[in-house]
Amino acid sequence: MPVEFLLQPQEVDGCLYLTIVSSLYDFSLYIYDVNGCKVSYEQSSDANVIFIPNSNAYPYSVEIMSPMVKIWIM
Repeated sequence: MPVEFLLQPQEVDGCLYLTIVSSLYDFSLYIYDVNGCKVSYEQSSDANVIFIPNSNAYPYSVEIMSPMVKIWIM
């Protein structure tokens, strides 16, 4: 089964929002800043949106974990 992820970034008032569309149904997504500090892993009330309060510490790394796969995107 192919695993597909679409991360669509949007900046609103200096904050970064990532909308996630995935073929995985059970996954965790972690965002790390340029210093390796976890900046966001809690999802908003909409389970497909990640919120990063201060989007000035880029570039970001994304870690996606599920029972099926672990993906690290830099």
